[in-house]
Amino acid sequence: DGRRIAFASSRDGDAEIYVMDADGDDPRRLTHDPHSDTAPSWSPDGRYLAFLSDRSGGDRIYLLETSALDLPAPPEGLRHRRLTADRDLLAEAEITWAPTSDRIALIGVGDRTTSLWIAEVPRGDLRRLTDDGALDQGPSWSPSGEHLAFASNREGELDIYRVGADGGAPTRLTQEPGADWLPRWLPEPPQTGAEARGGGATRPTPGG
Repeated sequence: DGRRIAFASSRDGDAEIYVMDADGDDPRRLTHDPHSDTAPSWSPDGRYLAFLSDRSGGDRIYLLETSALDLPAPPEGLRHRRLTADRDLLAEAEITWAPTSDRIALIGVGDRTTSLWIAEVPRGDLRRLTDDGALDQGPSWSPSGEHLAFASNREGELDIYRVGADGGAPTRLTQEPGADWLPRWLPEPPQTGAEARGGGATRPTPGG
């Protein structure tokens, strides 16, 4: 709702997660751990705040329910929990929320490879979408949540691919010389009052 900003800071020593009002007032430290807590990311519905922490070894996703932000914070910070628990991954990175707030796409770091995964929220179940011995990076959700775009070097050059959020073979979208990366979907246009009431049609996003 635009009321708060989450951020990582080392102002008290190691990297921790903080939140403040949108005007900079009332900064509050949310995590208290001697390890590094970084990359805070709000769910689109505002219910959760996800972040990465290396307190269990490599970076893993942790989850905090934002309803607790309206309560006085105890000295040790607000309660949060580890979302994912796959022991085969060396680390998790590049977390990005689905538009529906029930899934997080992430890059799983393996031995000399990175691959695309989806974590279910709030259960934490992991599904692997790519397994090609390549370096996959930069996942981006389609507005409908049905597809993900990402960059990969699976065919030599770093190119843009699209894959269904439920799995399937990735489709290569770019084949020009040189590297392509950081895909971003065009958001769906906001509905007018008539469209929101069912009085008009919206144009679907191709491949979304």
